[in-house]
Amino acid sequence: MKTTKISIILLLVLCFILVIGLGGILTVGIYNRDFLKKHFVINPDKRVLYDDYQPSNKIVVDTDTYDVNFYYHDDDRIKITVKGAEDDNADIYTKDDTLNINVKSKDRIGIFVFNFINNKIDIYLPRNYDLPINIVARTGDVKFKEESNSVFNIKLTTGDIYLRNAKDSDLKVTTGDITITESFNTGSLKTTTGEINVNKATGRIDFKTTTGDITVKKIDLTDNSNIKATTGDVKIDKVNDIYITADSSTGDVKIKHTNRFSNVELNIKTSTGDITTGQLDA
Repeated sequence: MKTTKISIILLLVLCFILVIGLGGILTVGIYNRDFLKKHFVINPDKRVLYDDYQPSNKIVVDTDTYDVNFYYHDDDRIKITVKGAEDDNADIYTKDDTLNINVKSKDRIGIFVFNFINNKIDIYLPRNYDLPINIVARTGDVKFKEESNSVFNIKLTTGDIYLRNAKDSDLKVTTGDITITESFNTGSLKTTTGEINVNKATGRIDFKTTTGDITVKKIDLTDNSNIKATTGDVKIDKVNDIYITADSSTGDVKIKHTNRFSNVELNIKTSTGDITTGQLDA
């Protein structure tokens, strides 16, 4: 009898947890449809190939819940693959010598079907492509793992930016990380909540985070620059022979090399976070 009572109690607890969990999913579905579009999709995925685009003076990508990936290929034309729900809208066209790629998710609530579609736009560029690329995305990552000569202007609400290199570019994320695996030459990297990680920064830079660390392995700056982290640490492993000024409200400051006679100044500020810069790069 005692065992039966325990079993009934355990069953009631499990039913209660199930009800609460499903209620949470329904609540999220009503007030935040992006979550359900990302995780509970009722329609099968599709692949649409667009392969008849000549290189344009600019590529503009506008999407909401799609990742954007760039690759090089040996063709002299631009090819685009879109993978997502069957009833999502993909509008790709050329106007005023600009290739416009507009892909939007249709509003839907798909409960109890866990398909976990990875919505993505794959863009294949000719190897000699070096023209500007503009991207605006609400939820999704942007990746270009190969070396590129393009100028990037990227604005993400929620997502990560992962580039091998960039020049004269402006990258901005509200919630997400920015990673440059090789070099960033002149421009701005800004994220509200997220980290900035750069292998090498050159030219003139403006790096900023509100909540998150900024890490740079090596700098070789030729113009006045700024790095600011409100809540987060700033760390630079190796520096060139420039004047480095640093100020932190409640963090430690360690500057191993600075040349106050240099014509180039790097100003580093944090509110709550440490500042550390390394030795002169030989």
